[in-house]
Amino acid sequence: MGMTLRKLHPLFVAESGEIALRQVEERAALEAIRAGMDEFRVLVFRAQELSDEEQLAFAQRFDGRLHAKTGSAALGANRFGNEALTDISNVSADGRIMAREDRKRQYALGNRLWHTDASFQDPPGRYSMLHARVVPAAALTKAKPWRKRRWRKIGRPTSGSQRSRAAM
Repeated sequence: MGMTLRKLHPLFVAESGEIALRQVEERAALEAIRAGMDEFRVLVFRAQELSDEEQLAFAQRFDGRLHAKTGSAALGANRFGNEALTDISNVSADGRIMAREDRKRQYALGNRLWHTDASFQDPPGRYSMLHARVVPAAALTKAKPWRKRRWRKIGRPTSGSQRSRAAM
């Protein structure tokens, strides 16, 4: 597999050329993706219509055993039926928008302000995959000015400890 990456920002993040993650099984291809993650910190793979099972299968091929101990699990089972898939939406198990006072919604809002990664868990979390099934039109507008300033302030990481902090 000859994976091509196009830099999207001067400091980090690249977009992959056409690749179907559900079909990536060769060790060399998985290593190329890992090398891209290590270099750019964030990779974008567009048009990946993955089922939950396909996403989990790719993640296991990519990095082995999956982390499935999430803090939100203490509030109840997630609507996907597998704790390795963390639901960060505001949609309830019955498909409705959660009420403002819903505990899961409150937990998710708090998690947006501060959270830790799973590098200290067993198995340790190495990467996170965000798979958007539906992207609201409002999310497709230009980035807010404060976001642009935040990216400029990050700068290129220079040491191992800073590298882990640079990816948001």
